[in-house]
This record gives sequence, structure tokens and C-alpha cells, in this order.
Amino acid sequence: MTASPLISVIVPVYNCAATLGRCVDSLLRQDYENFELLLVDDGSTDGSVSTLRRFFDRRIRLLAKENGGPASARNFGLDHCSPESELVCFVDSDDYVDRDYLGSLLAVGGDLAVTALVHHYPDGRMETQRLSDTEFTSFSDNREFLQALAGGAFNPPVGKLYSMKLIREARLRFPEIRLLEDVSFNFRYLEECRSVRMADKAAYHYVHRRGSETSRADMEAVDNYESFHRYLRSRFDAALGRDVDRFVYPQYMALIMRFLRSSDTGKARGTLRREMVRRSFAAHRSSSAGEWLVKTLIRLRLFSLAKRLI
Repeated sequence: MTASPLISVIVPVYNCAATLGRCVDSLLRQDYENFELLLVDDGSTDGSVSTLRRFFDRRIRLLAKENGGPASARNFGLDHCSPESELVCFVDSDDYVDRDYLGSLLAVGGDLAVTALVHHYPDGRMETQRLSDTEFTSFSDNREFLQALAGGAFNPPVGKLYSMKLIREARLRFPEIRLLEDVSFNFRYLEECRSVRMADKAAYHYVHRRGSETSRADMEAVDNYESFHRYLRSRFDAALGRDVDRFVYPQYMALIMRFLRSSDTGKARGTLRREMVRRSFAAHRSSSAGEWLVKTLIRLRLFSLAKRLI
């Protein structure tokens, strides 16, 4: 890699006129200047395109496509990265970054650089994720690596820096499904890696909004999580099977809680009948009496009582 590599920054754009300006401004103010900014309009119907046209910077490339969802937009961006690009990162249009974001990612190094996120919630809460400064060079047989993933830092494609060389050689793209496309891409990218480095540096501001894809729950989401669970089981050593089951547990529990909050007990019951969900519940170890109580009430299908506690 060159001393000052070209970084491709890909931003999917879809009906985000209210937040897009903040996002792009934060990227154009980066201390590290050798990057190209690919803004992929995914068939927006609001004023997003007009917002894009306000920016004049040689590093910006405006791309347009028919609506296909975030995975499709990221793939379109990957298809149009400069041949000179050595690294790539993804930024969501709702989010924004600190001035040292790209420079911090570059300093982490590794085939995959993972940094912490600052979470901003709709109720005004802000929470800074904490990561250990760690390097991993083995994965499928490494319990410590799997435990490090459990905090959720590995799931989204943001807060990370990827090698374009590895992506090109493996012809990696995001699976164009509605949920889990990002974590699926990350784990497939992991199969090409020799090293993953994590750093306790939080310069990416992840803005949660009501009604986003990650906030929705239906049986398609359960199907996707079960498929992903089986995929992980096939990739990690058999000795780590129960660790994998524990890793996926919070995702299943989050889906069930969303069903209960929307009073859809039928979907909650259907989820609990799934083989992989039962396996995950059996492996999980509650960290508090309150967590154990909620889990027990849900397993006993005492949903009205559980709902009072969540």
C-alpha cells in the first residue's frame, strides 16, 4: 500500500435531504484529504438530489441508479470506485463523522480496521461504544475473537476500513436482502482477511431513527437471522458452537421484544418455535436477575408479564 492511499468513501443516498448536508460536510472537512466521495442516489424522491448538487468539490462523484436498497447502492458504489482506490469505507447518509475519522481508520491498519461508534438515539440519549485495542490474526478457532464480536462492533459496515484489493480479488458484494446484508458481507470479507485490528477510537456518529430498516421486525428477519446463525455455525469450529449460539441470542431476543411491543404475540410464539432460536436460548447465560426473569417469562410464553419489564 502506498504512503498516502486513495480511500473511496461510499454514501448511499435515499430520501435523506434533512441529514445529507451534515453528512457530506463532515466528510469534506476531513484532515486526511486523499479520498474520493461516491454519493449514490438510490432513486430518491425528496430533495436529496438538489442537496447533492449544492456541493462543489473535485473529490465528489455523483452517481444515480434506480431504487434497490442500501446493499444495492453500496454495490453500485463499489462498481464505480476509482481503479487507483486502495481502501474503501461506507458512511450512511443519516450519520456524520469527526474531522479525524479517515485518518484514524488509516492509522489502525490491518486488512480490516474496526473503530468504535458514538450512538445517537431518537430519545436524545448518546452512548459511546468501547472497544479494546486488539489485533486478531486467527478467527474460526478463536473464542476471544468471537467474544469481541458480541458487542456489535462488527455488525454494521460503518466505522470500518476495508481493502479494495481483497474485495476485488474475492469479487465481494453485499447480498441484496432487506436485513443482515451488512453483517453477511462483513463475515464473508473476514474469510479473505489475515488480520483484523480494533481500536477504541470513536469518531463515527451513528444516528438511530425511528422506522429504519434495523428497527423493523417480521418473520423475514427471523428467517435471515436463522440462515446467518447456520452460516456462522458452519464457519467456526465445532468446539465454539455454543459460543456462536450465544452470539446470536441478542438478535433473536431483540426481534421477539419488537413483536411483543407491537402486540404481535403470534410472531413471538412462531419465533420461539424455531430450531436455531431454541438452541440460542438454551446456550445463553443471563448476566443479571432481571435479564434471567425476562428470558424465563418469554420462554414460558407469559408475554403480558414480560412486556411489563421490557
